[in-house]
Amino acid sequence: MSDSKSKLIVFAGKPGVGKTTIIQRLFKNATIVDVQTFVMVHVDEFPIVPKEKNIFGYKAMYKHIATLKKSVVVVEIGTSHPGFNIRQLEKLQNRYKISLFLCDASVETCRIRSLARKLNFDGKWIESRLQRNFPGSFLNILKDTNLDYKIINTEGNLKKVVKNINILEMTC
Repeated sequence: MSDSKSKLIVFAGKPGVGKTTIIQRLFKNATIVDVQTFVMVHVDEFPIVPKEKNIFGYKAMYKHIATLKKSVVVVEIGTSHPGFNIRQLEKLQNRYKISLFLCDASVETCRIRSLARKLNFDGKWIESRLQRNFPGSFLNILKDTNLDYKIINTEGNLKKVVKNINILEMTC
């Protein structure tokens, strides 16, 4: 890979796993792209975005990423559309050196953190996301790609998790 490529650092995971906290603490000066910004324009009734509309937000986000001219771009995605996300990241390899981090914690940890954020989530909506097969759904597809990825265990105190993440490993 060329050293002149920009870096695309992607964090994927369930709600409450710690993606936002990690990104905010490690990447204060980077360009940050959160899929939620693109998905929420398709809300029917907060916080519900119908599955058939959710993909439009992801498509808009990747279109936006393809136009950025920054040396480091940090992206936050959820667990929806693993195949689509991985195909889009593969396409972006021509332009970016990509590092994908699959953030993983127990369902209970994610549930507690989601509630602590005091977001007005519908119980069924959040539970459906917490019960998804993640990171398994991504790993099943990633094994057939050449994308660089790592699993980050975000269980426990997030300040300690952030301290243990090797930022050099992410941005090399």
